[in-house]
Amino acid sequence: MIMCELIEVDYFGYYNSQIATERLQQIYREPQVVLALGDVLQNSTNPQIRQFAAILLRKKVIKQNQWRILDVTLKQGIKNNILNMLIRENEKIVQKSLAQVIASIAKHELPSKEWPEFMSFLQQYTASDNLHQREGGMYVLSVVSSVAGQQLTQHIQSLLNLFTQTISDQDSLQVQFYTIKTMSHLVYMIGSDNQKKFQVLIPKVLKTIDKLIQVDQTQACEALEVFDELVESEVTVLVPYVKPMVLFCLELSSKEGITNELKVKGMSLIMALTRLKKKAILKQNLMKPIVDTMFKVMCQYSMEDPDEEEMTEGDEGEGLMEASSSSRPDDIAAQVIDTMALHMPPVKFMKLIRGHIEPALSGSYPLHRKAAYITLAVCTEGCSDHIRHKYLESLLDLVFSGISESEQFISNAAMYALGQFAEHLQPDISKFAPKIIPRLFEYLTKVISNPEIKTSTRALTKTYYAVETFCENLGTDILPYLPGLMEHLLSVLSTETSRQHKGLAISCLGAAASAARGEMLPYFEQVINHFKVFLEISDNEEMLSIQTQALDTLGVFARTIGADNFVPIAGQSLQLGLNLIELQKDPDLRRCVYGLFAAISSVLKSHMVPYLQKIVGHMIESLQSSEGITTHYEKESEMFNFFDEDLTEESGDETEDCDDSDVQGVSIENAYLEEKEDTCCALGELALNTGAGFLPFVEQSFQEVFKMASYPAVNVRKGAVTALSQMCLGLHSIKDGDLYTADVQNAYVKTVNATIPKYGDIIQKEEDRHVVITTLECLTDILAKIKGSIVLNQDLSSLIAKGVNDVLMKKTHCQDNQTDDDETEDEGEGEGEASEYDLLLLETAADVIPALGQVIGGQLFKSYFTQFLPQLLKRLKMNTSQSDRSLAVGTLAECVEALGEFVQPFLSQLYPVLRQNFEAEDSEMRSNSVFAMGILVSNSKHLLYSKYSDILKMLFDLLSHETDRRVVDNICGAICRLIWTNSDLVPLPEVLPVVLQCLPLGEDFEENRTVFSCLGQLSRFKNESLMENMPQFLKAIGHVINTDQITPEIKVTLVDIVKQSHLENAANFMKVISSFPPDVREAILQYTSMDRLAT
Repeated sequence: MIMCELIEVDYFGYYNSQIATERLQQIYREPQVVLALGDVLQNSTNPQIRQFAAILLRKKVIKQNQWRILDVTLKQGIKNNILNMLIRENEKIVQKSLAQVIASIAKHELPSKEWPEFMSFLQQYTASDNLHQREGGMYVLSVVSSVAGQQLTQHIQSLLNLFTQTISDQDSLQVQFYTIKTMSHLVYMIGSDNQKKFQVLIPKVLKTIDKLIQVDQTQACEALEVFDELVESEVTVLVPYVKPMVLFCLELSSKEGITNELKVKGMSLIMALTRLKKKAILKQNLMKPIVDTMFKVMCQYSMEDPDEEEMTEGDEGEGLMEASSSSRPDDIAAQVIDTMALHMPPVKFMKLIRGHIEPALSGSYPLHRKAAYITLAVCTEGCSDHIRHKYLESLLDLVFSGISESEQFISNAAMYALGQFAEHLQPDISKFAPKIIPRLFEYLTKVISNPEIKTSTRALTKTYYAVETFCENLGTDILPYLPGLMEHLLSVLSTETSRQHKGLAISCLGAAASAARGEMLPYFEQVINHFKVFLEISDNEEMLSIQTQALDTLGVFARTIGADNFVPIAGQSLQLGLNLIELQKDPDLRRCVYGLFAAISSVLKSHMVPYLQKIVGHMIESLQSSEGITTHYEKESEMFNFFDEDLTEESGDETEDCDDSDVQGVSIENAYLEEKEDTCCALGELALNTGAGFLPFVEQSFQEVFKMASYPAVNVRKGAVTALSQMCLGLHSIKDGDLYTADVQNAYVKTVNATIPKYGDIIQKEEDRHVVITTLECLTDILAKIKGSIVLNQDLSSLIAKGVNDVLMKKTHCQDNQTDDDETEDEGEGEGEASEYDLLLLETAADVIPALGQVIGGQLFKSYFTQFLPQLLKRLKMNTSQSDRSLAVGTLAECVEALGEFVQPFLSQLYPVLRQNFEAEDSEMRSNSVFAMGILVSNSKHLLYSKYSDILKMLFDLLSHETDRRVVDNICGAICRLIWTNSDLVPLPEVLPVVLQCLPLGEDFEENRTVFSCLGQLSRFKNESLMENMPQFLKAIGHVINTDQITPEIKVTLVDIVKQSHLENAANFMKVISSFPPDVREAILQYTSMDRLAT
């Protein structure tokens, strides 16, 4: 009777009232409720009441503690009856809820094998000749596997045997569907022993999904999730079937009558396979069909579509990899193109892309032209080097044509492409500033003066995006255009009513400040006066976006306007930030305030300390916070969450046996992810800038940031990795101060010893290349800056060496390191097979090698170099790409320097390689080879004396036709190293005039130290050949003596030479310099005058 009341109250919808809810909760606490629920399930004629009873029963048995406290007889009765209830039940909604009850009980009982009837039931019903029973059996198995998959581990072999039968069920597509659902839930249980059995099911899975598309596209979409699971945990299972899977998904993407959800699912799978199994995509010749289909999809959506002007990315300039929430196929198609650009070889990929872009732009279809510009935009990041070197000017002309199009949506797409160019094609694109900036300003004027265009959010955003990204990267080249830009931006702040327009202008101000730096000072006061209005504390949520942008831009000014100019408002800015985060609980606002704090710390340094306790406290809270995380439950479970409080009381321990079978997913708002990322970065910068003042906060901050290095979101992990290195370097910066105590040293060593193993773990196991690249960059930074201050122990050195070597051998998780079934391990990427990001990963790993050598010294480095050398030499083979060869030669050059005299055992391998690359086609390779040869001679001493004539001949032959200034500079440096090592083996009368003729150096000013040290030594010993060429030498000195191209030590040497030459023969000296250019003559005379005054 009690249960009838309970059900009736719920059924008629009265439970929402407070009185009814309290009554239901009270009844639900009664011990006899389980029996009552079973009675309702067996006897009620109302399917909705039976469903409700099943849901409530499951909530009574869902946790281990709840099940354990039930009477043994009662539990056995439930187990016996629940299976019979399911067999008799004809209503699907009730069957589903009963299956959930069975799954919860199975989770408790299967490990102890106390429910043999259940396994017998599965065996009987999944193999039954009765269609209804087979469908019911597979449905129960699919539900149980979702809840109690771990408990089914012991039965995985028999289950895989079962799937080979049920996936081909001739009578029921539902049996096949439930088979796929079960497979999805058990993917994580696949081991090497079961991989082949699972693998052979893939073609049948594809056939089943194809059939489902014809009858139920929602189920087809669900079935595709098996591939999501495989991609996440067992992607190697898919390798033999990459081609049929991709072709299947391509057909889905372009076929009429397919829902957007299904199309998006298919394209997302293509994106994942491109990212994880690049080699298979290339080997199976799938790049062209993917590009062809994606471009076709991007051309299909009509101009009248209300979302037509929505671009493919979330935040401008952040790229597409972070934005996967769109449900529009054309947006996802652009993401696929973007992913391919990041992972495919640029030469081959851009050839395919141009095959679509050029015909589309010359055609008459507006949507095709828009798709062409979007495609061009999303290819820019991944293929930036290739575009810069091959196509920049021609593509820039195409973009200019697009900006002038009459169709606004095409202009917007072209402007987006120009913004991407400005962001990713530096520094080359800045050379076109005189051509680009007038067009940008002209278009900006057009947008804001045309009311129809101005009200277009997309037009305004894309225009400012292009202006901002281009100006930000100009540096001082922005100065001729700064007055006009500032006049416009300040006018917007003064007169414009649109908040969005003001926000865009404020962001653009930040870009201008980043480029112009101190030259923004004349505008600073006016900008700050505008900002005072925006930064007032207010409850107006509409002002929040302007407020956050103003905080970001204020931070840029703090970093760029000059410390003395910002200090007067630094304290006020800090207090404003603290007030804002205490009164307004918004993640974007907190993120921007933390960024402002970090920027101000670069100005105040140790004077920031009084504010640190509050600031760091807020930041730690942000890292620990679970705000923004939403758990999504099944609807039926969510309806009855008001019983959960009672369940907690019954089960005792809240955390024990937490069941998540009702959870459909977890989502995190982007704003909170961005907050965590920027909080990590800000904490790291505070530690770096405030030095000893940060000591009280180091331990907790390090612990919290360390946790973030394993966070699910990629950008949060990147931010944490960067912050860890900054904390290490912040502690290192205290080393030379009075506060460097034994405790500080211990903290320093402890931090480094925790960070480097974490980096090693990330390098090996991280799946995202960007995170690994950031980790390697941070590792290089730490090694470069700690140098001799701490001797890495052998374990850490070996860990670093192993991580780098594994990257060079392409054995890390982010490098698609599994070999295809019929593919032997290659000797490196063949010509043109690597993407630009593949090469960037290798380059950042290679940068670690000489940095490690500099820290541990040549003697210890020698053993590690023995490991690296084969990998580097392998990249110098003729079948490797030019980028690979250049990387290898550059790394060898730096390693030769780091090894010092311990390079000698490697002479037989290094000398021929460097000699061979003197004539390399690539100027960077020639430069690195020449530099390395000079270092090799210097470090090898007598062992290469016999090669002097050979080396000098090669250097002079190269110099006779070399046009690249950096190569010429390195030739001068190499010759001077030969002279320094053994001048008797160098014909100085012939050599010195040639070297002096090449001075001053044009690009590689670091070689000035070598060149002038060598010539200075010859001068001190009154070398006859140098004395005969003293006029040329003095002229070279005059060109550099007052520049930052030489070190202070070299300047002292040069000043002494000038003074001595003047003292020895003043008349001849004055006669010689009288023929010099005026600026050179005056530079030299300055030091002779000093000498006269001194005497």
